[in-house]
This record gives sequence, C-alpha cells and structure tokens, in this order.
Amino acid sequence: MITARRAGVLVGLWPLSVSVRRGCRVATHPGIGANEEYAGGMLVAPEADPAEVIGAAISELRKHADFIVAYNLQPQVPLIDALRRSALASSTRSVVSFVVDLSSVGGWEEWLSTKSANFRQHLGRQRRNLAKTGALVSVQDEAAIVPWFFREKRRWLERTGNRSAWVSDPAVGERFFDTLAAQPDSPLKTFALKLDGAYIAAVLCLVSGDRLEYYSPTYATESELERFSPGVLVTEDCGRWAVNNGLDFDFRFTDFPYKHRWMSRTDRFVTVRAALSARGALEYFADAAQRSGHRARVRAAVTVKDYAAKLRTRLGARKG
Repeated sequence: MITARRAGVLVGLWPLSVSVRRGCRVATHPGIGANEEYAGGMLVAPEADPAEVIGAAISELRKHADFIVAYNLQPQVPLIDALRRSALASSTRSVVSFVVDLSSVGGWEEWLSTKSANFRQHLGRQRRNLAKTGALVSVQDEAAIVPWFFREKRRWLERTGNRSAWVSDPAVGERFFDTLAAQPDSPLKTFALKLDGAYIAAVLCLVSGDRLEYYSPTYATESELERFSPGVLVTEDCGRWAVNNGLDFDFRFTDFPYKHRWMSRTDRFVTVRAALSARGALEYFADAAQRSGHRARVRAAVTVKDYAAKLRTRLGARKG
C-alpha cells in the first residue's frame, strides 16, 4: 500500500501488488488475474493537490518497485501523465469497453424498442422455445450460483484445453467471489437460468459506480440446449436488472461480435507500462518483446484458422 502524507495527515492511498519477475520488482493493481479488471488509480484527498500527492506517491513507489503496469485506467486520470513523465521508458495502450446505455431509459421495454425487430424477435422466440422444453426460471442466488459457476467453468477449461489461472485455482477466483457473496451489501450480482431445477447458464457481474460489469459467463458443459441461446437470455436478465437499478451495462473489453449487437457506445481505458529504474527499463523492453511475440503468434493462429476455413469452404464447393 503506497501512501502519501502531508504534515502526518494521510492525503493519498494507492493499493498495489508487487511481484518479482526476472529479478525485477513489478507493481500492478491488486486483482485476481482476469486481465479485464478496472483499476481505480490513486485515491487523493479532496483538499490535496493531486499533482503533489501523485508525485510523492511515485517517489515512494520507487523504493518498492522497478517497473509498473497500471491496467485499464480512465484516460483523464492525472496518474497516466505523471507516470510517463517520471519513467525512464514508458508506453500506453488503449482498449475500449462495450457499454449499453441503460441508466437514462425509462425501462427495459423502452430500450428494447430501439433495437431491430430481428433482435427483439430473437430474444422472445428463444425464451419461448426454451420454456417449451421444461420449467424455465431466472434466478439470482449468489451463494448457490458461485460454486456452480466455477465447477462448470473448470469443466469447460478441461474439455477445451484452455487455461485460466483465476478460474482453475479455487484459492483465487472462487475464494474471491465466495467472499463477496457473503457480504451483506456485496457488489457481486449473479444471474442464472434454471431448467427443471438445474442450472444451465450463469453470469457473474459486479456493480461498479454507474455500471453493472459483465464479469464472466458460463454454461452447462456439453449441454444440448445451445440452440436456444441460454447465454443471450441470461444476458437479457442482466440488462433488465441494470435498467431497474439505474445502471449502464458494461460488457468490458474482449471484442466479440455479440457485444456489438447490444452496445450503445464504447468507453476508452488506458494501460500504462513504466520503468522506474535501470532494472525496470530492462524489464520494460523484455516485456515489450514478449508481448510483441504473443501478438504475432495470435495473428498467425488467426491467419491459419481463416485459411483452413476458406479451404474447407472451397473443398465443400468442389464436392457439391
């Protein structure tokens, strides 16, 4: 915890976590490793000068860290420019979150009327068709949904070969959300669908300021109900709750086509990487090279995947 004081009075607070990577002390905001978490930056007392407090906090940070990665800050916070000015080397990267404007509308039906007829009919049709297969119920029950969510999410990871440290280790994500679920005024909100008494889809959400954050979804592993779009239906339940509570609905960063069908706007956030010492500068350039290699591998994988899809299409056309 980095603090700044004036005449012994606390005027700044900066929660950070420090780990050692390649012999370098790396600071970042505390989180569970989901990589899409928002950082609040520094807390500065209203009566204090932000530039003075942030400068003092960065000087204190140098005693504890060589390199900092400040994730997903709002672009207007003064911490961004202060870190860049004080760094031996630095860079910024912007991402956008996909947001549904719901806080200003009169109700769910009013918002839904702004969407295309196809969008509205799809929601209604899928819910009706799924309800024909059994007793369909929308549920909010944090204590019951969290264990089911992580059990199914881990099964999905095993089946697909994907990796997610915050999901796989029960001491990380599951413990965090279990702790939140036990709080009387918890920011955690869960939404789920049950069919004939069994969960088939669930979403973990967090209330943060003026928005409901869509944290992570999961679905019953190897379910035969995919054709009814249970994920879309539980997302609708999230949106209805957000409207009723005067909040916008934030799908966060990862860019998927379905988010574009729902979104009203994008909000920009900035990640800063800054070297605070000579050792930090070495880590800064090693980190940049590693991330560049990862992006190249992702681009190559996407290219191969696209080529394979086109090849299958051409072969299918020839057989026809």
